[in-house]
Amino acid sequence: VDYVVRTIDEFREKYQPEDFPIVASVMGHPEQEGKEKLEGTLKCIEKLFPYVDIIKLNDSCPNIEHKDGGLESRIGEIVDIRDSYRSRTGRKVQLSVKLASFGEVSHTISFMTKMGIDMLAGVNTQINYEELRVIIHERDLKIFDYYIKNYLGGVSGNPIRRYAYYQIKMAAEEIRRQGSPLKLDHIGGIGTNENMIESRAIGDPVIIREWYTRMIKAMEKPIDNVYRDIVTGS
Repeated sequence: VDYVVRTIDEFREKYQPEDFPIVASVMGHPEQEGKEKLEGTLKCIEKLFPYVDIIKLNDSCPNIEHKDGGLESRIGEIVDIRDSYRSRTGRKVQLSVKLASFGEVSHTISFMTKMGIDMLAGVNTQINYEELRVIIHERDLKIFDYYIKNYLGGVSGNPIRRYAYYQIKMAAEEIRRQGSPLKLDHIGGIGTNENMIESRAIGDPVIIREWYTRMIKAMEKPIDNVYRDIVTGS
């Protein structure tokens, strides 16, 4: 997190951005659980407060297990330190929770509103590999299977586009029905202008749409090596 803080600080100093919200995504350490994981998350968040506009709590990353449960307790402590920071500085940092599914949507909206969360981001990457495999083109199945076998990460992009769209649309309708102040961040499969138009048609409370694509460069190996290994079968 110290490296992230330095990077953001250098960016702000160099470019003096205006109307340019900066979001930091935070999740618990994959090798920690319970109190230790939460304390590490809180330390990261406290360091980020002066530098970011939104903190996104990645509570559904498929690589992270939550054996302890306790979602209400975790979120409550994070909201408390955010509110404490605001009382000291007069500056409110928005809190967003990133979800793989909105689940029982009426309960999710009611619960997150009650907890003092400002925004929900949906949907995170998906791990229902067998269901998703059915819609993968046959020429892409080899790389799909390679990715699942070697990285065990969640699937994003076009394969989850329809699911993400209906999840965010359902959440928006429920927010309006409940009169909740929650805002939404539409994530998952937005890759074309048509996708963006469709998302915008949902209207408020969707205020952010993320359409980052081709994030394969973030994998452990250079992209050329990934394709080489698939061809050679190694």
